[in-house]
Amino acid sequence: MMTIMMKAARHAGTIIPVTATNRPVKTRTIIGLGLAAALAGVAGWWLNAAKRGPTIPSPTKLSGAATAGADATLPADPDPRSELKTAIPDIVRLLEANDFATYLREYMPPDKLAAIIKETKLTFDQIVAKAQTDPAYQQQAVLEVAILKTLGGVIPAVNAAGDEATYPINPANFTSYATPGGPRIPSAVAFVKIAGQWHLITE
Repeated sequence: MMTIMMKAARHAGTIIPVTATNRPVKTRTIIGLGLAAALAGVAGWWLNAAKRGPTIPSPTKLSGAATAGADATLPADPDPRSELKTAIPDIVRLLEANDFATYLREYMPPDKLAAIIKETKLTFDQIVAKAQTDPAYQQQAVLEVAILKTLGGVIPAVNAAGDEATYPINPANFTSYATPGGPRIPSAVAFVKIAGQWHLITE
């Protein structure tokens, strides 16, 4: 998605510096999601997360903090990014609501968002406007929602530090999105936890 965004947003504009106070995020190429990253994630700062609710079905027999989605209610922590089981449906909710600004701000790793702004020479608002009107970005958003909705009940592979979670994806399940010039179907979806908040890793 970052690749799509870079291609779609080459016109120069005023750069708004973005300071990433969190640790750098390892580059991954396993996910073409991330809208904004999208741009991805992906791209007003931190809206009231307490008003959100998951929009995907609750899975069964899940365990562990890194499992995607079990409860249909918000956790004690009002920030849905604190757990994957609430972060994933929250991303779906934001994308389905066409709220790309909040999606990019909250779920794209800060250093990736800063890199996009620097590379495209666009302001954050200009990037959001591109995401709302660019067909390639819209196609990527539709694919991302479809993929994320299949993660309920899936237990990801988590690294030893507990701050990276990877969900395997079967591209064959999303062949209907493989149109000429359309979004790339990833083989996995990955998240990284920064300062207690999960972010979607984007390429």
